[in-house]
Amino acid sequence: MIRRWNDRSRDTLSDAALVAHVLHGRKEAFASLVERHQAALYRYARGMGIDADTAEDMVQECFVKAYTALRECRSPQHFRTWLFRIQRNCCLDHLKNVRRRMLTLDDVAPTDSALHARGAADIAREVDDAL
Repeated sequence: MIRRWNDRSRDTLSDAALVAHVLHGRKEAFASLVERHQAALYRYARGMGIDADTAEDMVQECFVKAYTALRECRSPQHFRTWLFRIQRNCCLDHLKNVRRRMLTLDDVAPTDSALHARGAADIAREVDDAL
C-alpha cells in the first residue's frame, strides 16, 4: 500500500514510493524524481568528459528512457542506481558515436612532400572519401 499523495509530502517520500505513485497513474510524482536527481546526473555526465550542453541533453534523455521503462525497474528502492545505470549507458553510447565520427587532421591532410607526389584531384578525392 502506498501513502496518499499530496504535494507537501512528495519531498519526504522515498524514491520507491514516488515510483509506485507514478506507476499508479500519478505522473506528476515523476517530477519529484527529476528534481531530486537531475543535478547529480548532470555532474556524472560532466565527469565522464561530456560538454555542458550535451550533458543537459543526456540528462533529459536519461529521464525519458527511465519514464518509458519505469515498469522494468525491478527494484524501486534502488531507483537511483537504476537511473545512474541508464545515464552511464547514454554517456557511453554518446562517447562511442563521437569517436566513430572523429577524424584527425593526419587522416585527411597530406604532408608537403605528399602534395608534390600526388595530384590535387587525388587529394580532393581522399578528402571527400574521408568526409
